[in-house]
Formats: sequence, C-alpha cells, structure tokens
Amino acid sequence: MPVLTNLQSALTQKEIQLYFTDTKTQQAIADLGWSGKILAVKTNQDYLLVINANINGQKSDAKIQQTIDHQAEIQKDGSIINTVTITRNHLGKAGEQMYGQPNFDYIRIYVPENSELLSAGGVTWPDETMFKTPKKWYKKDLALAQMEKEIKIDNLSGTKITKEFGKTTFGNWLITNPGQSNQIVFSYKLPFKITNN
Repeated sequence: MPVLTNLQSALTQKEIQLYFTDTKTQQAIADLGWSGKILAVKTNQDYLLVINANINGQKSDAKIQQTIDHQAEIQKDGSIINTVTITRNHLGKAGEQMYGQPNFDYIRIYVPENSELLSAGGVTWPDETMFKTPKKWYKKDLALAQMEKEIKIDNLSGTKITKEFGKTTFGNWLITNPGQSNQIVFSYKLPFKITNN
C-alpha cells in the first residue's frame, strides 16, 4: 500500500504528470488533475506557478530543498505588488556521485498575464561556454514559437519575459553549489487593482 500512497501523492503534487494521445484517456487524466495543464484564471485573479529546469546538474535536484515565499502588498491606489522569493538549499556534498554537482536551475514563474516586472535579484548566470551556438541550418520549432511569445529581456537583470498559456512568465538562472543556499527574488505589479466596490 505505501507504493500506491506515494504514487497518489506524486500525482497530486504534480511530481508526475501524464499525457495520452487518446482523447478520452487524456480527458480522464485531466479530470483527475494529473495532466500538468496550466489552468486558466478568472479576471483579476492572482496566480503563481514556479517551474524549475535543472540544466547540466546531474541528479542534484534530489538534494535540493526549495521554499517559495509569496507576498502581496496593496498600494494606496489599490495596485498590487507581489514579491516572490525562491530559496534553494543544496544538501548534497561536493564530489558526491550524481548529487554533489552544482545545481543549475533555470527558474520560470508564471503570473497573471500583463503583470509588469519591477525587479529580479539573486540571479546567477552560468558560464557562456556551457552553451552551444545554434547552427545556421537549425529551424525554429513552430509549435514552441507559437506557444511562447517573447516580450523582452529586462535590461537590469537579464530576466526573459514571455507570454505563454495566457500568463506572463519571468525566467532567469540560479546556481546553487553543494552545501550552499541561494535565493532569487522577483517583484512585479499585477495588471489589476483592488477596488472598494
């Protein structure tokens, strides 16, 4: 029974997501909330989804403890400024096989569409030599290009701002070495205000 409990927990917490090409099966999975679908929100509704992508960090994610702190501050004019602080603590030991590598995390947060980035701090960029320049003959993935529409790059932090799935996303890097803890902080203004109606 513990295996089924662990599986149920992993599905509920979105650690496992399922996709089927059969539409009936996929609809059943979506109805159970196991599809990983990014949910639509109502007008003037706050939303936060944090996505982590471990790039070249081997299995170091298994040794990462992550906490997410979300603060909403209502201004005098009714506007709302959110601050999201993501703290990642690397419990691995340097040199430990598979887990003792630096954790290279490309973090994206999905927030209400048309939110305005005010600042991003704590960013740690990987060395450019880790990346390969695309060959001239490479073609853009049309499905990906249609799904992800880049708006701009923030000049101060290098944060990539895109629109995807009816949300605005802010994406940037956080590198955490074994035995260390790092934070990345995104501050942004929501596209709606609190009113006294």
